[in-house]
Amino acid sequence: MPRPGAVLRLRGSGDPGGPHPELRLRPHDRTGQAGLTEGPAQEPRRRRSEKIVKTFYLSLLWDCNENCVFCLKKAPPEQENSVPPLLECLAALKRQRARGFASVSLDGGEPTLRRDLPRILKYALLLGYKKIMVMTNGAALSAENVRRLAAPEGGRPSRISFCVSLHSHKRAVSEKLTRSRGTFRRTVDGIKNLLAAGFDVSVYHVITRQNYRALPGFADFAARELKGVSKVVFSHIYPVQHNLAAMRGVYPRFSSALPFLAGAISRLERAGVTPMLGNSGMMPVCLLRGQESFFTQAYLKHDGDAVTFDRNKWDTRDSRKLELLPFFRDDFNERNRVKAAACGKCALRDVCSGIWRFYEELYGAGELKPYKKDAFSGIPADGPRAVIRAAGSRAAGLQPLLVRLLDARLKGHGSALVPGLHGKSRKTAAAEFARGIGMKLYFGRTQGRGQ
Repeated sequence: MPRPGAVLRLRGSGDPGGPHPELRLRPHDRTGQAGLTEGPAQEPRRRRSEKIVKTFYLSLLWDCNENCVFCLKKAPPEQENSVPPLLECLAALKRQRARGFASVSLDGGEPTLRRDLPRILKYALLLGYKKIMVMTNGAALSAENVRRLAAPEGGRPSRISFCVSLHSHKRAVSEKLTRSRGTFRRTVDGIKNLLAAGFDVSVYHVITRQNYRALPGFADFAARELKGVSKVVFSHIYPVQHNLAAMRGVYPRFSSALPFLAGAISRLERAGVTPMLGNSGMMPVCLLRGQESFFTQAYLKHDGDAVTFDRNKWDTRDSRKLELLPFFRDDFNERNRVKAAACGKCALRDVCSGIWRFYEELYGAGELKPYKKDAFSGIPADGPRAVIRAAGSRAAGLQPLLVRLLDARLKGHGSALVPGLHGKSRKTAAAEFARGIGMKLYFGRTQGRGQ
C-alpha cells in the first residue's frame, strides 16, 4: 500500500477489456450502452425537468490512511478485507452502465490508495458515465498524483470530480477527529492541487461537538483559502454500532448546531459557494424549517435510484453496504429510527424518517416540532402543473414520490400530474399528503417524462 503522498503508478498496460468475460467488446458496445466507447454514451432524450440520476456507488477498498472517530466503516476481519481486483471493479462498472446508471461514485476506505485508480477512472469515462465522483480525504493527493488522475481526461477534467473530507479549518481539531497527524496540511494541499488541475472540487464536512461552533469560520476558510471549491456539503454523523461509545462524545444536539449551520450557509452563499446537506435522512425535516429545500435536494440526489457494490459484505447491522442504499428503505428506518408521539400529526410525517434511536436515547425527542396542515399556505402556488412520475425503489415505498411532490410545492407548484402510480391505497395516500402541503394531484398518463 502506498504511503500518503506516494506516486500513483499504473500496473499493466493495454486494453483492460480482454481477459475478463464481462469486459470483452462486442460491436454494439460502441453505443455506450454496454461496453467501451470512444466518447460519451448517447442517452435517451429527457425533458429538462427530469431529475432522476441513477448513481452507482463502488467501494474500491476498505483500507484508509486516516482513522476518523466517526467513520461509518470499521476494519473488517482480516480474512474479509480483500481488495477487489481491477477486473472485478471494471466489470462492475460495465454491468451498471448497461443497466442505465449514468453516474458513479468511487469510495472506500480511501480510493486514492489504489495504484490503479487512473485506469478505473479511464474505463468509467470510456463506458460513458457522465459524472464520476471520487470520495477522498485528499491526504495522498500530491501534485504528481493529481496529474496522473487528470491524465484520463487529457489533463482537462470535465466529468471527473472530487469530494474531499475536511472537518475543521483548525489543524488541531481536524487531526483530533481524523486521529492522524499531519493530515490537515496534506488535505488542504490536496484540495489546492485538484483545483489547480481544473477538477471540480466539493468539500465534505461532518458536524461534530468539536467543530459545530466554528461552522461559520469554516465557511469563510473554504471560500477564502480554498478558493474555487464549488460546494461545501455538511452532514451529521451516521451512528453505527461499532462506534456508539465514541459517538456520545462527538454527536451534537441538532438544535445546538443549527444556528451555526445557518450562519455557515449564509456566508457560503454570499461567497458564491453552494452549500448542501449530505444524506438528508440524517436529521428530521422539522429542524430545517424554512430551509426544507435542503432536505428535498439531498434526498433526490441520494434516493432509491442508487445501488452499491462492496466486496467486503457480511451480515451485520452497522457498516454493511446493501445493494440498495439503505437510508431511505422502510425496513431500515423501522429498525434504526424512531418518531415522537407528536410526529403522528405532522404534515410531513410520510417524508421524514424521524431521528436515530441512538440520538433519542442520548438527547430525547423534545426538539421535534411537527408541521401543521397550513404550514405551506404562505408559499405561492401559481406555478404550472408539475409532472412527477412515480419512481424509486419499492423498498422505499411512496417516500421518493412524496419528496418530489414536496420539492415541487416548495418551488411554487400548486398541482401535479402523477402518471404511473397504481393502486387505490397508494393514490389515496399520495393525495392526502399533497392536500397537507397545499397541493392538488391528478392521476393519468402523459406523453413526456417528469421529475
